[in-house]
Amino acid sequence: MLAVACVVVFLYLLCGWVSRFGDTGDFGERSPRAESLVRIAWRVCCSIPVLFIACRGGMSWRELGFERPRPRDGLIALILSVLVTGAGGLTWLMWCFRDLFRTGPRFDRLESLNGEPADIAADAEPMAWQLPPMDTTALGHTLNVAAEIANGFCEELSMRAYLLMRLRAATGSWSVAIRGSTAVFAASHVQYDAYGRASVFVFGLVLAAGWLITRNLWVVAAAHALGDLLITGFLQAEE
Repeated sequence: MLAVACVVVFLYLLCGWVSRFGDTGDFGERSPRAESLVRIAWRVCCSIPVLFIACRGGMSWRELGFERPRPRDGLIALILSVLVTGAGGLTWLMWCFRDLFRTGPRFDRLESLNGEPADIAADAEPMAWQLPPMDTTALGHTLNVAAEIANGFCEELSMRAYLLMRLRAATGSWSVAIRGSTAVFAASHVQYDAYGRASVFVFGLVLAAGWLITRNLWVVAAAHALGDLLITGFLQAEE
């Protein structure tokens, strides 16, 4: 217990230090590398208490999905990642169509009569969340991939392996467990607007289905991380 507490405190301090200084010593903004390091440290800090609570609650490692991957699991993870990427793409289209059909000076995206894009008012409402700048160096890409892997592992451990199964045990209903855990998963993404959270909800439903099929944490965590990388890469390319 003391060792766990020491690790959590160390990672918390590391997270705070990187958050303040980054790679540039700037107290105001973090560099992309520092942002990745903060995400890795934060996800590890969150995963350790979840594992501790789950084990103290009587869940075995097997119940949490720590199974040896089978040859077919790689294919399942790839299929799941394509499906969750499709969910993200659907939300992106919804965002575009939402802007297209808005009316009024604040949200005018319609083309002018000469075929040129209409000017957007200076007071137009910004997106609730912006993509962080991308570090295109080899180290930057490596840290970004590591951050997505840590994020996928932490969220799947918390939402699917632990929360979904606990809700199933408490309610006796798979439907309630899936919808409840997925709703919490979507609500936790407070940086998105309603359209973004709707996409995250669909994202979570697909991963919940993958969890029920495989009961393997590595599979859904890999699918989650790969899906996030594909969606982020697509959005970065659009910018």
